[in-house]
Amino acid sequence: MNKIIILGAGGHAKSLLGALESSNVQIEGLLDTQIPKGTLVLNHVVLGDESMLTQEHRNTHQLVLGIGNVAVSPIRKRFFDEFKDKGFVFYTTKHTSALIHPSVTIDEGTQVMAGAIIQPLSKIGKNVILNTGSIIEHDCQIGNHCHIAPGATLGGGVVVGDGSFIGLGAKILPKVIIGKNVTVGAGSVVIRDIPDGTTVAGVPAKYLKK
Repeated sequence: MNKIIILGAGGHAKSLLGALESSNVQIEGLLDTQIPKGTLVLNHVVLGDESMLTQEHRNTHQLVLGIGNVAVSPIRKRFFDEFKDKGFVFYTTKHTSALIHPSVTIDEGTQVMAGAIIQPLSKIGKNVILNTGSIIEHDCQIGNHCHIAPGATLGGGVVVGDGSFIGLGAKILPKVIIGKNVTVGAGSVVIRDIPDGTTVAGVPAKYLKK
């Protein structure tokens, strides 16, 4: 199954098109409920909305989730789970400019964008975005449905719980544990463990809300 259909046709989908084109896979087109059928997005056509997917597509295509997020959000998890329940497989996207050590494990549907670096023995869960230029140092563990934004850096041995968002340019010091559904604000420096469901920001990062 080497044909790709992208769910969503907005900003994140455009970045994904660049990553997919670098891997020389066959992109069938994009699906979106807001953008009219037939619209071209970077020379790739919007096919319609998700209702056009059939049983045949399950056997011949893989999906790529082209919906991004800029904070903790259940949207990506909801779409991923919905289409997994329908029997679809999600393609694991790896831009050819990303540097990924052979010992790294990456689960289904994760997206490693241009210039990302993943160092030895790190483990990346399902449906994760490792965005442009992010750095994941050795022995990190990133849970399912996380988003590590452009330029963010995780020191060695960092743990990030399911559903968390690490903002643009943020830095997480080595061995810090980030809980589930945590938002780390852009440019923050996290020096201590962060519990589930909290938002932190600043240098050093401080609690904004829970």
